Amino acid sequence: MDFQRKFNIDSGNCILKCLEVGININPIIETNEIIESCLLHKTKPFEYQKNSFEGKYKQVVHSQYIVKLYNKALQYNSRGFNILNDVMRFEIKYTKMEKLKKFGIETLKDISTTKLQAFKRELLNEWQNVLFFDNTTRIDNLCKNSQKEALLKYSNPIFWTGLVENNQNENFKYHKKQLQKLILSNSKNIKRVTSEIMSKKIDFLIGTTTQNDRLIIASKKVVSNSENEFQKDCVCVVTGINISMQKKGSLLLSHTGLKYYFKNDKKVFEQIKRRYLSKRWHNSDFEKQVKEIAHNIRNANSNQRIKQVKLYPASQLNMFASGFVSEVLY
Repeated sequence: MDFQRKFNIDSGNCILKCLEVGININPIIETNEIIESCLLHKTKPFEYQKNSFEGKYKQVVHSQYIVKLYNKALQYNSRGFNILNDVMRFEIKYTKMEKLKKFGIETLKDISTTKLQAFKRELLNEWQNVLFFDNTTRIDNLCKNSQKEALLKYSNPIFWTGLVENNQNENFKYHKKQLQKLILSNSKNIKRVTSEIMSKKIDFLIGTTTQNDRLIIASKKVVSNSENEFQKDCVCVVTGINISMQKKGSLLLSHTGLKYYFKNDKKVFEQIKRRYLSKRWHNSDFEKQVKEIAHNIRNANSNQRIKQVKLYPASQLNMFASGFVSEVLY
């Protein structure tokens, strides 16, 4: 284990007292809109919190764990990173070890790929436990006035907390089902789509997706007629994009790589463009866009290194020195 090599510590002796498990995704709508739409977790209302490290976020505190939602891109941009796309984080913080012991997890050594499968179920189950009001629900699609009135009522968290506080458990379950029916047939089903994105991302991170799916999820696909045409596992340290077609020893996606993707994989090029080209240059010619994208990627790399030096002095061992920003992006 990398942890053992760097710190010369036996991970079997590291007894866990708490543990945070979370997933970063690129949502299909703005992160803040999704967070705002999360009203309750199970029967407890989400509450906004704020601290200097995570910024503003939403959470629900249960007896053995805490569920949190926050804008990951906003958090890291405030710390000097250059994250241009929306990133939402959904997280479970286990404050008691009882549940984790059921998974066979007591020490750092117990955390393995096999055990991580259990966390996939946990994350997706807890996301399903979120009472979500989908703002894409079209009220004008509803024929009955009673449905329109109900939808407006369901958008108010006070309605739900009122049912809970008055011990109207059956009423709560009934109205929750009614809300789900209205959303299912009259919205873009943001919660369901978000769940699917989470599931695919988790599979990618723990290595259970196919190689093809992993490339698509990470936006690292390289179109090639020859398997050995490019060096393997050569990626840009900022974007995580394959740069095997560039000069040997390249660290960053450059003009060559950008032109390659424009010619061979427009989808990847457009993803990079959305992240690293400011609106100021959207109507400029292709050569100018390539120049500006490459420039912004170099700036992002420089900002990351400067920030890392500030956060982690040279005399301090850094557990997160590699792979950190790639996870933030993806």
